[in-house]
Amino acid sequence: MRIKLKDGKQKELIEFVKSKLNLTWKSLSQKLICGEHYLSNELRKEKRTLSKETYEKLCQLGKRNFDRFIIAKLEDNWGQIKGGKNVKNRKSLFTKINPKILCNPSPELAEIIGIIIGDGSIYVIPEKSIYQVHVVGNLKDEKEYMLNYVKPLFEKVFNISMNVKKTKNAIYIWKQSKNLVFTLNHYGLPAGNKKINKIEIPSWIKSNNLFLKRCLRGIFDTDGCVYPKNKTNLYPTIWISSAIPSLRKSIKEACEKLGFNLSRWRKHKNDAYIDRKMDVLRFFNEIKFKNRKHLIRWHRFNRLPSSSPVSSRLRTRNR
Repeated sequence: MRIKLKDGKQKELIEFVKSKLNLTWKSLSQKLICGEHYLSNELRKEKRTLSKETYEKLCQLGKRNFDRFIIAKLEDNWGQIKGGKNVKNRKSLFTKINPKILCNPSPELAEIIGIIIGDGSIYVIPEKSIYQVHVVGNLKDEKEYMLNYVKPLFEKVFNISMNVKKTKNAIYIWKQSKNLVFTLNHYGLPAGNKKINKIEIPSWIKSNNLFLKRCLRGIFDTDGCVYPKNKTNLYPTIWISSAIPSLRKSIKEACEKLGFNLSRWRKHKNDAYIDRKMDVLRFFNEIKFKNRKHLIRWHRFNRLPSSSPVSSRLRTRNR
C-alpha cells in the first residue's frame, strides 16, 4: 500500500526526521532500507508516494503522527491501473522490447556487482519507462574513486557512457538503460529493495575465487571502512556493515571460502570486522582496495615511516 499525503507534507515529514535525528541522507536511507537517491530525490521531492512501511517508520523515528495529512491510501499497482485507463494496450509498449545482454561474466563484472550491492540501486518503473542504475558516493572523500575508477569500470564492461550527478554532499554515477538493468538482473541483481529481495552474492561469483575477490573488493570499497578495533590498538582493522541479513550471511561465507576470519555480526550495529594481523595484511594484498579513502586510512593506522608520501599528506591535512 502507498500513502499519499497533502502536498508538501511528505517532504516536511522526511526533512523533519532527518533534522531531528541529525542524520545524513545515507544514514536515514539505511534506517528506512531504501536507496539514498530514491529517498533524497524521489520521495523528498514527492515524485513518488511513500510505502506504508516507510511512512510508519518515519512517523516512528520522528515520534510524530501525520495521519491527519493522509488524503489517500493507494494499492501498490495504482500507477499501472491509472496508466491503463489512459493508454490502450499500454503493456505492449514495454513487452515488445527485447533487451540485450551487454557483457560476459568477468572479474570486472563481479566487481561491479559488488559495488552495486554496496552503494548502488536499480530502479524499474515500467509504466513510466524508467530503467535506471545508480551508484552513490560521498562527494568529499569518494569523488576520485567514483570519477576515476567506478565510472570508467562501468563504461569498459558495458561499453556505454555513464552520467554524473553531484549534490551538496553526494556524487552519483548513473544510467537510464533497459539493457543495463536487464544485464544486471540476468547476472543476479534484481531491481528494487535489497532487503525485500534478500540480496546476496550471486552463485556464479561464489563458484570462482577470482570473481569472489573482485566482488568483495566492490562491497568493501563502498560499504566497508578501515579503522582501529579500539582506542588502544591502532593497527588497522577492516570493517563492513550491512542491514540485510541475507547479504551478511553471504559476505561471511565468502570470507570463509577465501580464508579470511570475519567476526560475528554485531546485532546492534549490523557490522563485522577482520582484525587478525595476517588476515588484514592478506586482505589488503589480495583484495586490493581501489577506494582511496581506505588506502589513506590504511597507511595512517599502519603507522608508515614519516618519509612516506601518504604519511606526509596526512600530516599536511591535519595541520
